[in-house]
Amino acid sequence: MSKHSLVRNITRVQPMVHPHCASRVRVADVTGLLRHYKLAGDYLARDRASVANGTWEHSEDAKRLAAATGGDAFRIAPARAEVYAGPEVLVDQGFLEASEAYRRFIR
Repeated sequence: MSKHSLVRNITRVQPMVHPHCASRVRVADVTGLLRHYKLAGDYLARDRASVANGTWEHSEDAKRLAAATGGDAFRIAPARAEVYAGPEVLVDQGFLEASEAYRRFIR
């Protein structure tokens, strides 16, 4: 996922072609972590309202709502919860990426 608000807005870049990506960008050799709480609180009520109001052109909210209310095995929680121990641990676990060049640079 590319966060469009973190994209340098220059002429050849096309930000916000979708809520989760940008087009024609060069990607760094490191990833970052945004602690995003889209599913916090009463997310089903928010999804119902956005679907009913036609808030978004994409169907992400409708798909999430259908999965959550469809009686299938939809679960938000991962198989086992992990305690956040910092970005270094996430890189070591392979959740985030950082090239060796970048790791040398930050040392």
